[in-house]
Amino acid sequence: MKNKIEYLTKPGRIGSLEIRNRMIMAPMGTSYGTPTGEVTQRLIDYLEARAKGGVGLIIVENTLVRPHEEYGESFVCQLTMWDYNSIPQWHELTSAIHFWGARVFVQINYPGSNVIPVGAPGVQPVTPSPMVIDSRSGEPIMSREASIKEIERLVEQYGETAFVAKLAGFDGVNIHCVHGYGIAGFQSGYMNRRADQYGGSLDNRMRFGLEILKKDKEKVGNDFPVTCRIPAEEFVPGGIHPDESVKIAQKYVEGGAHAIDLSCGTSVRGNKIVQSRYLPRVFLEPYFEMFKKAVSVPLIVAGSFNDPRDGERVLAEGKADFIAIGRGLLADAEYPNKAAEGRLEDIRPCRRCIDGCIHSHQEFFLPTDCAVNVEVGMEAKYKIVPAKKPKKVLVVGGGPAGMEAARVARLRGHDVILFEKSDQLGGNMIPGSVPNFKEEERWLIEWFSTQLKKLGVRVELNQEVRAEKVSDRYDAAIVATGAVPIVPEIPGVEKAVTATDVLLGKASAGKEVIVVGGGSVGCETALYLAEQGKKVKILEMLDDIALDIDKRIVKPSLIERMTNSGVTWFTGMRAVEVLDQGVNCISGGNKSTFPADTVVLAVGLKPVNALLNGLKEKIPECYAIGDCAGPRKVFQAIHEGSLIARRI
Repeated sequence: MKNKIEYLTKPGRIGSLEIRNRMIMAPMGTSYGTPTGEVTQRLIDYLEARAKGGVGLIIVENTLVRPHEEYGESFVCQLTMWDYNSIPQWHELTSAIHFWGARVFVQINYPGSNVIPVGAPGVQPVTPSPMVIDSRSGEPIMSREASIKEIERLVEQYGETAFVAKLAGFDGVNIHCVHGYGIAGFQSGYMNRRADQYGGSLDNRMRFGLEILKKDKEKVGNDFPVTCRIPAEEFVPGGIHPDESVKIAQKYVEGGAHAIDLSCGTSVRGNKIVQSRYLPRVFLEPYFEMFKKAVSVPLIVAGSFNDPRDGERVLAEGKADFIAIGRGLLADAEYPNKAAEGRLEDIRPCRRCIDGCIHSHQEFFLPTDCAVNVEVGMEAKYKIVPAKKPKKVLVVGGGPAGMEAARVARLRGHDVILFEKSDQLGGNMIPGSVPNFKEEERWLIEWFSTQLKKLGVRVELNQEVRAEKVSDRYDAAIVATGAVPIVPEIPGVEKAVTATDVLLGKASAGKEVIVVGGGSVGCETALYLAEQGKKVKILEMLDDIALDIDKRIVKPSLIERMTNSGVTWFTGMRAVEVLDQGVNCISGGNKSTFPADTVVLAVGLKPVNALLNGLKEKIPECYAIGDCAGPRKVFQAIHEGSLIARRI
């Protein structure tokens, strides 16, 4: 498809509200609020940057209808909107968004089963039926069943919150009816085991959500848009399936919803809610047409729209009315403006890695971040400003750390030259981008190359830098020489090949393959080979595989795809010898042999940093970043490169 974007830029309407284009910022939790849920300047700066970037409508993240101590919270510093005293701060936020021509809704919710006890200690979750909850922050906890009085009170609280939102300057509200949260729990046969008027049949299970929709509309009037976010499918036994979800959509429309917002999954299948690189982009497309035909109001669709051409195609084919973009707007706040201008090559691509936006947020309770965009949530602090004194900067190494350092240093006005000893930029991202499920990694390499060229950074390929030959005319040097595969010192290791060489096509693999090492590199290499029809086994010395990736979102999708491709794995296995046709291993003191045509090594990387000390003797400012300072993920490499370039 050509770069021309037409349908995404057309104005649209939700109810009586006109929206300047068809691009919507999906609600994403950030933890940018205060511990008690108030708005902060950090949150305003973050959302204002996306409004300035051209998005048509922003749906502010999952916001509670009551204080944290009443029903708990789903993530630390979750926003609340139940108190009239909060209206001034919320109005400051909506005004900042409106200033740039965007519209703004807020997603309102109570957490139900999606709680973290660390945020509100001692609060017992309230769900449609008692259930054991994986709290993400400790031992499983038991919820309690919502009483009829509590249900009636919650309905009133949703209505009051919608009214507060209207007073605060919001253009509409989005009722959260998906992902296993409060209303979604009542809707779902998987979670709702009630025998009263709020359980059993679909009509009964929907009663709570429909009462909330009715109450909201009573409070705000029909001219104020109220939309419902629902699941296309929940992907759990007894959960909502597509045929049932279509009926849910129709009932919400009958109840007065001004748009249906389509997502999927539950908290127990979080890997479907946020799709990592191991799932297809536009993940929900098979569901779009059935919902579009079933409802008479606009259909908003989500599901990894990090390439605007995907959204353009879906709209052109009449499968939806609006495209909800989440992580794509974290990676690049200017995504909509660049798409509208046809500058697709300038859109910084989301890698769908989950490392900053989900993993660090949910696993370590940190504010939302982004692997490729250090400015997310730090728009004021990390704004790129001109250097007080332009310098001549040497960057050695063209991996993600070096490329980002060169890009930011040049944006600050420095004279930058980058040397790369190979014939292309990308570093260890190059072999990592080879599998077809790592397409976004290739996009990122292309984006960096394009930006360096446009900025006028001098790039010298096939140039290995030696300290003794480096001129002392440089004011600063950034060493980003990367890392190389570790080759264990075991008998016969020369008969093996590295994962890097296999991925780069420098080594071939036979029909039966043993991959030694079950980290992310080993697992992805195994999957890459298995999808070529090879029989692949992984041997890992630790007790589990894929321990270096997110365990809630990314790992389940990787394991599912590996299993479907026939990859098998054995843990607690230490390789002790490579044979002509296999590997000898020891496990628990017992020796075993695994036959194979090819043995592939994926046991980690070791830094290449010999250049550093030599350069320190010649250049006053000298920094080591990325893998050469110690094996890194792309997330850490890019952040290091970006921040070092801001210090020079």
